[in-house]
Amino acid sequence: MAQRKMTVLADVPKVEVGVALIRKGNRILLVYNDRWGAFTLPMSKRRIWANVDDPDRPLEEAWIDAAARSAAEVLGSTCALDPEPIIEVEGERQGDADGILKEYRFQVFKLDVNAGGPSVLGKMVDWLTAEEIIGVQRRPLSVTAIRIVETLRRAKFV
Repeated sequence: MAQRKMTVLADVPKVEVGVALIRKGNRILLVYNDRWGAFTLPMSKRRIWANVDDPDRPLEEAWIDAAARSAAEVLGSTCALDPEPIIEVEGERQGDADGILKEYRFQVFKLDVNAGGPSVLGKMVDWLTAEEIIGVQRRPLSVTAIRIVETLRRAKFV
């Protein structure tokens, strides 16, 4: 198997990601990410827009909006995530498909759903327990999802 070379920069780019922890009882919703080739938590990078009123100060998407956007892509509807993040995970270093090492910071927002819902929108999904995720009993799982769930487990959120 060919190894992909990682580019390490002196000034490592920072990436901020909103994560939706969608739970049904003790089960956690994971969605298949085609680019990663694995199941992961619904998550999305925060968007940044140009500010026409002040070009030196770009507009940043709220963390919760990035998390809600990722949840909506799976659920096919709006959702009411808890307004405050339950945990923040930072210092994760990994490379994306571009092979450039980046430092990631995640804020996790919770959504508990009832046993009958929600439906998922034509996505490949799975509902796993924290033990199944952390123990890597099921595959393929993203390393990112495993690390976030491990952090949530240590903090007694799952």
